[in-house]
Amino acid sequence: MADTYGMTQQFEAVVAYLTCSSARFFGRVGRALVPDAMALPAAQLAVKAAQAVAKDAGGGPASPMIAVQRIKRWQNEGKVTADQLLAVSDLFDTVEDTGLPPEDVVVAELAPILQRSLQHEAIKAAMDDYAKRGDLSKVTDLLHKAASVGKQDSSVGIKLGGNSFASIEQLQFLDKMPTGITELDLAIGGGAPRGTLSMALGSAGEGKSIMLSQIAAFASMNNFHVGYATLELGPPFVLARLKAAITGETIDAIMAGSQKAKDIIAATTLGPLMVKEFPAQVTTVQHLQEWVEECEQANGRKLDLLVVDYADKLTMPGKGIEQIGSYRVGELVYEQLRLYVHERQIWGWTASQSTRSATKEGKGHKDLDNLADSVGKGRVVDLGISLNRREDGDEILFYIMKHRFGKSRTSVGPLPTDFAAGLIAPMVRPANAEEGAQGLIVRSVEEKLSGDEPF
Repeated sequence: MADTYGMTQQFEAVVAYLTCSSARFFGRVGRALVPDAMALPAAQLAVKAAQAVAKDAGGGPASPMIAVQRIKRWQNEGKVTADQLLAVSDLFDTVEDTGLPPEDVVVAELAPILQRSLQHEAIKAAMDDYAKRGDLSKVTDLLHKAASVGKQDSSVGIKLGGNSFASIEQLQFLDKMPTGITELDLAIGGGAPRGTLSMALGSAGEGKSIMLSQIAAFASMNNFHVGYATLELGPPFVLARLKAAITGETIDAIMAGSQKAKDIIAATTLGPLMVKEFPAQVTTVQHLQEWVEECEQANGRKLDLLVVDYADKLTMPGKGIEQIGSYRVGELVYEQLRLYVHERQIWGWTASQSTRSATKEGKGHKDLDNLADSVGKGRVVDLGISLNRREDGDEILFYIMKHRFGKSRTSVGPLPTDFAAGLIAPMVRPANAEEGAQGLIVRSVEEKLSGDEPF
């Protein structure tokens, strides 16, 4: 085993994260890393994954999700365990929660460490070559590598061949799905990126399920293929909420058989939206995967959005809460769900129960430390938004607790609610069937600026 670099654990975690998330950092220093010289097993595995990706694509990964996906492939091949994969995800989450120092600062600190290591290797190679009467060419190469590490990008570039498609596929992360709530979509950069897991956090009756059904309705109105797995309410109630959000009619009117709602639904172009009830505390992520496959076969197209109402009520296969504890079950379930939506490159939305009212603590909004059962769930999700209903119940404040790809720790609202019509906040509606979700957001922004706000 190689001698360790002697980094602090926190610095080593940052190095591993940047190696997996910045192609430029990888080219300057990540390629020169010796994984076994790192002290943290999770950091070793992360660097190995980044170097494997670079070997195939010609350059390092531009997102930590690519490295996680490579490790997931190794898990499927029996080369690594689920715990090893989770350890890497935990390492990345910890770095993101703590915050990243400037990349150039990390390079400046890391380069001398790598240079000393390479120089030490060169000395040993020189002694070996001298004893064997070698030509010292290896020594020269090592010294040249030591002199250039951190100063230039050593990547060979991206190959045009088959492996280049892996790099092109990274552009899918730019594909975003808006919620349809204009102010919120502006705050999160247009929507959640494809292949990510988003979570709404709220107390009982605060609108978690309403928000999920509104997002599902909006996606269907924009011709996305949606799967809505409910572990909370029966399908008739979910369908009534979905139809209310789509038509603008009240849930009560829908339940009473509103002919107007039926006519609007019949005249509206919708993407396939499947609703199925699953039993709480016995359903696993694997069960949802099997159902998604059935939906795709039935509708002849790939699923775009998986809504789980809600993941707190899922469990692990073959492992009861009594064996590993509810805290660990919650974290593992969310990690499985996140890996699944990333692997399939679909959007995932779910919700979680909060522990107590943050307003009583003087914060005015719920945060990640208000998650019930396991705060680890907040470290797993890519986007976490808390719902904070005002005392009169007529307005709601959204608080962006975590946004892996954008600005966090910011509030949106308060905005008016209309729970009777299946809306947690005003929802912009397509002007025509061809407009599309992104065009709709652009139009809604223009309407906001002009003062003509849709509800």
